Amino acid sequence: YLKNEGEDHTAHDALRWFRSMFMGIPRVAVIESESAPIVSEQTLRLKNITQVQNAAFINYLQSRGILIHCARKYLKEVEILNTKSGKTFLALGLKNEDDGYELRNKNFKGSVRSKYISFIRGSNPESKGIHIFEGFMDFLSALVHEKKIQFEEDVLILNSLSLLGKAYPYINNYGYLKLHSWLDNDEAGKRAATLLQDYLEKYSTITFIPMNKIYEGHKDVNEWLMHKKNL
Repeated sequence: YLKNEGEDHTAHDALRWFRSMFMGIPRVAVIESESAPIVSEQTLRLKNITQVQNAAFINYLQSRGILIHCARKYLKEVEILNTKSGKTFLALGLKNEDDGYELRNKNFKGSVRSKYISFIRGSNPESKGIHIFEGFMDFLSALVHEKKIQFEEDVLILNSLSLLGKAYPYINNYGYLKLHSWLDNDEAGKRAATLLQDYLEKYSTITFIPMNKIYEGHKDVNEWLMHKKNL
């Protein structure tokens, strides 16, 4: 199935897919995100997906300190129909684990089809580490900081702090030994980091490694990167 879907299809990928599909999710507290309001996915319909090429998106990414060749590895340019207004618009899109897309442009933040976490394989299949981010801008910003186009370790992007509970089966059942947390420095991000650390201490032997010291004094990784680049 994974091969036919064009996804990675090693034994590790198959195990991850089976467990994420059929394993129970622990009950966790809901965390209210401080991000922009999300438009209901039922309102939006996916029309077309292409490589990122629109000049406005390239300028937008550059204004956030993101390298274009890195963004193109993970993001798509997505055309969306708003079924209520009948109008279409373009957004940057990151695919999630439920066949939906997390959408972002200069004036909009939302999702289409479904809102769910995004899982990205690392360059080293034998790696025992995983990185967790709140959104894809922070993920791309961390890659710029690390001067990489891909982490050796796997990556989970929550796309919403309210989806933290959905990440636990991915985190706790695939042999990871270390978890690098790149969550925001605001109150919501701190609460999420505390819940995540408490979960790891209670249910796993994974070492929790908060990365917040790197971008201390800034709300998130992207804000810190923009400050570094004087943007």
